[in-house]
Amino acid sequence: MIEHGKREQPFTMTYNHFHKESEIYLLIEGHGELFLNSAIYPLKAGSLVLIDEEQVHKTNMMNCDHHERILIEFDTSFFENAIKSATHLSLKVFFHQYYGVIQLNDKLFALMQELLFAVNHEVAKKDAHHHNMINTLLTQLIILIMRYIDENPGAYTAPLKKDATHRIVTTTIDYIKQNLQQNISLDIISQHVFVNKSYLCRIFKATTGLSVHDYINNERIKHAKILLGTSEDTIESISEKSGYNNKSYFERVFKKYTETSPHKYRKYLKMSQDTARRISNNDNLSKP
Repeated sequence: MIEHGKREQPFTMTYNHFHKESEIYLLIEGHGELFLNSAIYPLKAGSLVLIDEEQVHKTNMMNCDHHERILIEFDTSFFENAIKSATHLSLKVFFHQYYGVIQLNDKLFALMQELLFAVNHEVAKKDAHHHNMINTLLTQLIILIMRYIDENPGAYTAPLKKDATHRIVTTTIDYIKQNLQQNISLDIISQHVFVNKSYLCRIFKATTGLSVHDYINNERIKHAKILLGTSEDTIESISEKSGYNNKSYFERVFKKYTETSPHKYRKYLKMSQDTARRISNNDNLSKP
């Protein structure tokens, strides 16, 4: 999915959200803030945002009367083979390593707009060989981003200074991520961050858009999805490695958060990779 949008009034997303697709977001005009992972980042024209799959995020443009942006969301597994053959880099690894907010210089800002609008054109028109063209454009885009960051490590935008509430939420998130395989309860977390449970629940939901319980499950299911796509472990083993001691309960939670079973999700990943490989091979065979 690619979307070019303009708004002539202040705007904010109603809720923090996450999705299975990775996202590339370029702010063309305007200014605002982005909540990502557990930090808040300032945004301005030329801000390029890389969001990994399943990362909780939300944009806020409430202090801006006009903004323009273009974003693309895509399943990395669909483009994995084509881009890996050109860059020797896994797209999943790229987003795991490079996510965040990057401030582009004028030259790359103009080039990124050109590439993203070209992808938008290919998706809309679906001309002959458009799959190959999209692969080529995305490959260029990924290489240019990696080159820019390698040459300008200071290009990453630093998060805004945390207030007391934000520090508590960040500490909670860090604790959850570091203890996914352990028994995590609201009592244990509240003792760790030295606040009562009711206050923790209230500020956590207000900051992240998720309850503590939902955030724990989201992080565990995210971990399980990675294992399903990168290992040959059994479902029972993946359940245990993701913090669920009961396989049946894990399968129920997985289905609640993904609308499919672990087995079907693993099968879907394989089919996506096979489809992308077949499309790439067909396009290559059709070349003169």
